[in-house]
Order: sequence, then structure tokens, then C-alpha cells
Amino acid sequence: MTLLPQPEPVGDRELIVVADDNADMRKYLRHLLDGQYEVHTVSDGRQALATTRLLRPALLLADVMMPQLGGFGLLRAVREDAVLASTPLSWSPRARAISHDSKDCRPGQTTIS
Repeated sequence: MTLLPQPEPVGDRELIVVADDNADMRKYLRHLLDGQYEVHTVSDGRQALATTRLLRPALLLADVMMPQLGGFGLLRAVREDAVLASTPLSWSPRARAISHDSKDCRPGQTTIS
């Protein structure tokens, strides 16, 4: 069994990648998280996937509806990548509100069937 490298904290704080196409939401989430975590923000799903591959964050916090690659596509790409598959992904607060009624996303869901 090969152990995959674990994400390294940036300084003394773990890294979170926030992916949201709404600049105000990115700013708000950075404000909430910045004291405890190193926060890297991106504005679309493709940037989120590339950044996650490069930086190996402790958490990927994503919106569902984004340009280039939406949240569900991002989740699928992360889960299908052997190196990234164990990366925790959570929906941003706005995404949870939007996806609450979606048949494709249930609370706590981390995979797509």
C-alpha cells in the first residue's frame, strides 16, 4: 500500500482553497477563515482543480454554479484523481442554499453517483 503525501500546512496554518465566481463571497469567506487558515481564492472550477493539484489544500470549499467547471464537475474530477481523491470538499454557504432543493446534491454528500 502506497501512502500519498498529506497536505502541508502553510506556516502554522492549514490551507483552504475557496472557489466561487462571486467576488463578494470570496472576500467574505476569506474574511471568515483568514485568521485560522491560509486561504487561497479562485473564481472558477478549472482554477480550483489546477490550484488543488498544485497546492494540495486541507480543504476545498466550492460553489456549485461556477464558469468553466461547475461544482459537481469539480467534485467528480477531484474524486477521480488518485492523488486528490481524499481531499475534503465542502459546498460554500451560497452553494448549499442553491443546491438544497437539487436532486443531485444532498446535505453531507461528498460523491456523485
